[in-house]
Amino acid sequence: MSENKNQQSLPDDEFDIEVLASKLWNIQKKILRKLWYPIALLKSNPKKLAISLTLSLVLSVILRFTIPPVFESSFIIRPFNPTDLVSSAMLEDLSTLIEDRNDDDLAKYLKLDKSICEKLFRLTHFRYYKNEYRKDTISGLHITLLMTNPRLIDTFQHAIINNYLEESDYFKRYVTVRQQELDYMEQLLLKDIVENDSLRHLVASSVAPRSGGGFVFGEPLDPQKVYQSGYELQQQLMKVRTNKEYNQSFILAKSGIARLKPYFPRMTILFPVLALLAILYCLFTNRIPQPATKAT
Repeated sequence: MSENKNQQSLPDDEFDIEVLASKLWNIQKKILRKLWYPIALLKSNPKKLAISLTLSLVLSVILRFTIPPVFESSFIIRPFNPTDLVSSAMLEDLSTLIEDRNDDDLAKYLKLDKSICEKLFRLTHFRYYKNEYRKDTISGLHITLLMTNPRLIDTFQHAIINNYLEESDYFKRYVTVRQQELDYMEQLLLKDIVENDSLRHLVASSVAPRSGGGFVFGEPLDPQKVYQSGYELQQQLMKVRTNKEYNQSFILAKSGIARLKPYFPRMTILFPVLALLAILYCLFTNRIPQPATKAT
């Protein structure tokens, strides 16, 4: 009896490959049917699809030559203080004024005419870091402008750097303090240079000891070290005077250029968007005709 029960239970434990293959094939057919359904909808009325795509192309051409063009240009500035974050906050405020179309305040901060500020469409920026992982040292600020007149890039970049950032109370105070430090360093270096010149003349006039054959107390002066220290002092003085000449919070590292090819509108943007809308229109309005049923 037990042997018969085991023989009857064996078929229930077997793995039917044909059933599994049939189920997988049915699932695959359902997936393929759903993927093919949008194409079938478009093929159900090809005339409507062709007309819609043609209208999209014509409308793209019309919009390309009727929408006022917007041009893109960018420039890079380098802050003297590599840890400065105030400039980024100020640029964010400037971007907000442009987005809100607050041209009156924008003209006041940039010290430009309102008619010129109206041509500024958008401002964005991002920071270059010396170390992209730590992000504690800023090596540059990349500022991108969208404007309706590409020839105004020089005007806008000068206004942003010199009229807006440099003229803020924070950076004006920073430049003033640094100027005082450089003036003080210059005075100290000039004093050290005068003393070094006196010492150099003394060494030149007394190369041989004047002790009359007696003892010379102290270490004799080394002419090479005296001349070397004088050369180093002159180098430091040149560096200080160069910093005084360029005593500003920002330096224009890369100037913007006037790009005559518009950023928008462009056929590469208009036609794909309108063609996609045309295809969606056809998908939602087409219906696949159902086969007619015979009357009984």
